[in-house]
Amino acid sequence: MKEVNAKDIEIIEKKKGIDPVENDNSLEEAAPRKQVNDLLSSIESNISYRKNVGCQGTSILCLIFLLIGLSVYGFHLYSGFTCGMTKCPGTAFFFVFGLLNTLLFLYLIICWKKLVKKRITDLKEEEKDTDDNNNDNNNSKTEQDKKEEGNESNKEDEKEIPQKVENDTDTAKEKKEKNVKSKTKLQITKVKNIYNNFFEFRGKYYLYTLYGSEILEKTSQTYNYIYIYTCILPYWVTILFCILFIIDSGILVKTMYNSLFGTRTIISTGERNSQLARDVVFDLICGVTPLLLPYLMYDIPTNINEAIFILLVPSLSWFSKVHSLFEEVLFRNIDVLLLKVEEQESVSINRNRISMYRLSISEKEEKMQSKYFIKPVRQILLFIGIVHVLFFASVFFVQLSHGINLRKHDETCRKQYQNDNDNINVANNNNTTTSKSYHNIWSNNGCQVKTPFCYSVFVPTCNCAYLSLDSVNVPTLPDNIVYDMTSLKRVEVINCNLTTLPKNMENLKLMAFVDLSYNKLTEFNIDVKEWIYLIRLNFQFNNISKYNMESVWRHPALKYLLASGNPNFVISNNVEIHMPMLAWLDLRNNSMQLPNKFGKDQFPALLYLYLSGNNINTFPDNFDTLNDNLLDMYIAQCHIYTLPSYLSTFKFLEYFDARDNNISVVDPTFQSIFYDDENDKSKRNDNRQAYFSGNPVCHTDVNLKNSFSCEEMCSNYCNYKKEEVDQGKNGYCFAGCNSEECNYDQGDCNENLQWV
Repeated sequence: MKEVNAKDIEIIEKKKGIDPVENDNSLEEAAPRKQVNDLLSSIESNISYRKNVGCQGTSILCLIFLLIGLSVYGFHLYSGFTCGMTKCPGTAFFFVFGLLNTLLFLYLIICWKKLVKKRITDLKEEEKDTDDNNNDNNNSKTEQDKKEEGNESNKEDEKEIPQKVENDTDTAKEKKEKNVKSKTKLQITKVKNIYNNFFEFRGKYYLYTLYGSEILEKTSQTYNYIYIYTCILPYWVTILFCILFIIDSGILVKTMYNSLFGTRTIISTGERNSQLARDVVFDLICGVTPLLLPYLMYDIPTNINEAIFILLVPSLSWFSKVHSLFEEVLFRNIDVLLLKVEEQESVSINRNRISMYRLSISEKEEKMQSKYFIKPVRQILLFIGIVHVLFFASVFFVQLSHGINLRKHDETCRKQYQNDNDNINVANNNNTTTSKSYHNIWSNNGCQVKTPFCYSVFVPTCNCAYLSLDSVNVPTLPDNIVYDMTSLKRVEVINCNLTTLPKNMENLKLMAFVDLSYNKLTEFNIDVKEWIYLIRLNFQFNNISKYNMESVWRHPALKYLLASGNPNFVISNNVEIHMPMLAWLDLRNNSMQLPNKFGKDQFPALLYLYLSGNNINTFPDNFDTLNDNLLDMYIAQCHIYTLPSYLSTFKFLEYFDARDNNISVVDPTFQSIFYDDENDKSKRNDNRQAYFSGNPVCHTDVNLKNSFSCEEMCSNYCNYKKEEVDQGKNGYCFAGCNSEECNYDQGDCNENLQWV
């Protein structure tokens, strides 16, 4: 091997003597190459979060963290923690993407330094390859000689290899295991390298990945716009979405047109990076806005199926592109640092050469990716972009025209929902008639969220997502709302003298929130199980005696049921109750008896139970199984003589109301749940309160007699004292406090009768 080295030196010296000019040029080119490697080594030795990740990288990590938070919130909102993914399979969507984003977040947090080092190593390798290519061009003869000597050297090495094999002491089993592990690792590395080289951010086929997802996004946007956005958002918001989609598709058309017919038929790295960032931002807008805006502005929930359709494609896009964005930030920061370090070296010629070098890397990427991004694919993208622009431009002008003629359209809708009984003649006892008018449901913003383009983007209709009528005269609702208001999700008809409901209301499949309180209904014969997204049902303070028991007490999704103030309301023992999602049940003042089975098997998620004003001589057989759930329990005015001993196991109770019964004894263990100080029970715990006034125990039990639990409240149905009636309001009317003595729930019931 020494002879080979000597010969190499001799050849090089000979080369220097024969062609000194060429050798000087090689040295001149090698100098900046060496300078680049030195600068990269300097950057590698001073890696820091502030320099290499920076504000932009941190903002991307914050975005990923936000996506994790949204996934957790969605999992909670759609009861993933309550019913689990087996009973509520839609929540698996939020679990999967929450998990993927969490893993991605942890990977980037842990491995960002490794990614930076790998990039620096790749840049050094590229420098080395470039240098080797230059040497190949300048020293072809020398390389040929080296190759010959190298072959001789290889022969010598090959002779030495068998000696190593002979001296190898590994067993056959160990060698086999090593080979298997080596092959597996090699295959994994091979697959990873193929993906990185072909489809990763700098891969030659990356433009297919980028614009393929763009086609998928436009398909999703169009579908969601027609069938979801226009059915849950006001039309002025859908107009803004039209503008957003036109801008996005317009940029795509411009890019593809320039790459096909422009002077420079290359999609630049700047255009690629802008498309990537724009996709992430637009997906965030398209994913979050339709979910949050209806909820924050109108308290209209989005059902699980709509949420999945809205979020599926944006979630895939976020997961696939945020990683690329983060790596691009890391790599760009290396470039910036390279130039800064170069400036600090104060070598102007090197700076110019390095800037040109960085530019050449960018040009190399865009030329390679554009080369493999074939013309027919660009033509297809151009066509799709033009169609998308024309479609949403047409929709925009149609909806803009609707906004200009809004008064005329409202008049049409008023006529459409003109009830046959809106103006009727009523016969008096003296044989005279008087005219009586009823309120038109479309008048005075009865429809809070008008959705004229739901399922009909070019022809406006009289559709509505949120109908709200409060304290107006509406004995009946128009029959045609069942067929014309197909986007109805929230209906409030409160204190409106409503006596009958339209037939076939089951056809309103999107219904989620129904409030028919303070009316004159005697029947509620609606199969609410057809309302599969129903979350809240409120028909308190009517006179309902007939209703579809099976559909109400076996509803799979209902969370809030308020049926108080219906004196003839009953629950038959023949109904097998199972409401897996019910958290709030209000059955007060119905003078009813509870069914024999009324426990955790029937209400596994029940937290708030209000039973005051009923006949509870004995508690249901399995009532004790609710001990691990209940936070509130109201059993005032229920003719109770004895509290069951198992109540002391209800450790999580925060409010317990047993006023105006015939209770003579309260278990001290149960009492201890509600007091901070066992020796002084006059001290009130703001987080836990029990009420026993109006019971004999307040006279016979010395401890309770002087406690706040036996103090008189402003009324038998309210939970604050007379001196507290002028204190803070919460904005909602609680029926138990809606009396003059309680200042009409501290003034809340003077403003509206809505209770949440």
